[in-house]
Amino acid sequence: MPRPAIYDDALTSRLVEEAATVIARDGVQVLSLRAVAAAAGTSTNAIYTLFGSKAQLVEAVLAEAEHSFGEAQHSAPTSQDVLADLAALGRAYRTWALEHPSLYAVMFGGRVPFGPDERSTPSPTAEEPAEAVSTILPLTRVVDRAMAAGVMSGSSVEELVLSIWAAVHGFVAIELATDPGGLETAYENHLAAIARAWAPVSE
Repeated sequence: MPRPAIYDDALTSRLVEEAATVIARDGVQVLSLRAVAAAAGTSTNAIYTLFGSKAQLVEAVLAEAEHSFGEAQHSAPTSQDVLADLAALGRAYRTWALEHPSLYAVMFGGRVPFGPDERSTPSPTAEEPAEAVSTILPLTRVVDRAMAAGVMSGSSVEELVLSIWAAVHGFVAIELATDPGGLETAYENHLAAIARAWAPVSE
């Protein structure tokens, strides 16, 4: 009797990576389990054993994108200088996107369509556990600190977070589409401009 195939964590990661590449390039609609398995050097049986279905493989890709990005944001260096910490988060955002373009496209590029009630994520609040790997929580905390220290101002923390996120996301998305890795100096100037834009207005 043949011994059952053993599928390890390395194969799981490889399948997620190959699926992410296909989804980022072509969209989830054309994702082929046979092609993903072949690219990972295995069979479709491995996918069904490890994930259960095509839908669950896609969920695994999304989960990896969210976890990887959230981990990068939570790992950004912190200090007593809140504006330096804000810039560090911005750099972490760009670095992650450049190092994981497929996961970035899966997470932010609209490659996986959802209905209005699917995969909704509530806005982070102060009552959330600190260990929660929320992708927006590190930025929310830094903005809250900056406003409390009087170095940033605005109508609300939520307004500033949305504005900063949109500014960083827009720049990184354009860089990935035009000149990946080639706009570091411009990006540093962009981060400085974001901080200046929300500085308190002198009387």
